[in-house]
Amino acid sequence: GRDPLSILQLGDALRIQRADGAPLGMVEIFDAQGRLVASDRGSGSTVDFNLARVSSGVLVVRAGGRSHRCLIMN
Repeated sequence: GRDPLSILQLGDALRIQRADGAPLGMVEIFDAQGRLVASDRGSGSTVDFNLARVSSGVLVVRAGGRSHRCLIMN
């Protein structure tokens, strides 16, 4: 099926959103070395992370039991 997760960089923020409106639950963000950069338990369908201190590169977003790779430019 179609993946309901969208990942959007808005300036220094990374917005993780479920298109179907369901609660996100635990969202974890890892850097390319596998270090946990940020995590949050989203009770709603959208959560924003501040990436001001995260260097540009590939991040892995893990949510809903699935992993998504994304490239951020800071």
